[in-house]
Amino acid sequence: MVREEWTGEVFDKEISRAASQWAFPLLNIALKCVSYSPDNRPTMAEVLEKIEEVMNAQRDHSITEDCCCESNRNDCCILHTHI
Repeated sequence: MVREEWTGEVFDKEISRAASQWAFPLLNIALKCVSYSPDNRPTMAEVLEKIEEVMNAQRDHSITEDCCCESNRNDCCILHTHI
């Protein structure tokens, strides 16, 4: 699991607000891909499956209702549709 102490170095402040919905899951996938041991790394098929799970979970939430950005709502919602 991702340690929250250093996620501020990885995520923009606005993204951090939505981290539990999609950013942390995507970061966890990325960290598995760069595991020190090649045997612990997921296959590309597994990576695709996990990313699709995150995207589908995000789609289940209303973008406009759960939007993380207060200051620039349109940009945030555009970001959500690409993730």
